[in-house]
Amino acid sequence: MKKLFLLIFVSSIVISCDNKKYNDDVDLNETVVSSLQASADYNFESVVKKKSNAKNEEISVNRKFIKNGRVVFKTDSISKTKSRINQLIKQFKGYVSSDNTSKNNTRINQYLTVRIPAKNFDAFLSELSKGVNEYDSKDITISDVTEQFYDLQSRLKNKKELEKRYLQILGKAKSVKEILEVEKEIGKLREDIESAEGRLKYLSSQIDLSTLTITFYKEIEAKTEKTNRFVEAFNDGIQAIKNFGIFLVSIWPFAILISIVYLIVRRKFKKRSS
Repeated sequence: MKKLFLLIFVSSIVISCDNKKYNDDVDLNETVVSSLQASADYNFESVVKKKSNAKNEEISVNRKFIKNGRVVFKTDSISKTKSRINQLIKQFKGYVSSDNTSKNNTRINQYLTVRIPAKNFDAFLSELSKGVNEYDSKDITISDVTEQFYDLQSRLKNKKELEKRYLQILGKAKSVKEILEVEKEIGKLREDIESAEGRLKYLSSQIDLSTLTITFYKEIEAKTEKTNRFVEAFNDGIQAIKNFGIFLVSIWPFAILISIVYLIVRRKFKKRSS
């Protein structure tokens, strides 16, 4: 029984150390690494450097890069340029993840977000550039995520090893309390594994497929309205007459009332005169 709880205690230390928030820009804490090494034989599957008795020795690794880009250029035909880009996307085994168009008084804009296999990215961009006279802007970024990728991969492997150990412990549990405690730890570990798998899957997607945002536009002449001042003044006069007519119609009750009063006053005036 004591051995069982000792094993659970050691495993819990490992999980609590490994559950610290993952930071892409910060290396693993030495204490966490030492704990994992002691309890679960934690080792990176690939590392950039390792120490030897004589000197630091370079190790060959399959480096991982994320390459993205953004280009903007002018074209004489939106439809022809888009058709050509679609052909290149098909040729280099990519796909369009977003397609948007906008228009204003001076230009028509076309926005494409393209995902291209990383190995084909440079060739795709080179072929695209052949149909462009000049880029308004061109921005290509390359991020080395080798250490981040293998670090995350090793963490995931270690968590799965711990899960196997907990399952072995669960098989040896003899009381309901022991079973519940082990199952609780397994549940927490399973959540961590699924989270790590999700992050690793996303990172692999970014590595395997490069993203290129393509913006191309066509300039158009702004529409100007040329009006004749005489015609404009004539139309204003007609509108004024219409407005006056509407005014007269709106006061017809008052016009009738004034007319009746005028007739009454006139009759009285005639009687007095006679």
